[in-house]
Amino acid sequence: MKDRPDHVLWLLFFINKAKQTNNEVAAKMIQKVVESDIFRIVEAKPYPEDYTETTNVAQREVKDNAIPELSSHV
Repeated sequence: MKDRPDHVLWLLFFINKAKQTNNEVAAKMIQKVVESDIFRIVEAKPYPEDYTETTNVAQREVKDNAIPELSSHV
């Protein structure tokens, strides 16, 4: 990935971390603006399919300052 400011990388992280809906479209739009590669972030342990369960897991991660293990790296 080209050198980009941290805030751009975090934005791409946020977009790809959420459940896939319009996120891929948004990531591609950002990709064109910042002229970057897209790296799909996939957790080693997938989030639950249920929205409420997913938000519960995410809230615990934020509270614990946890960073999920990823299945691949840049």
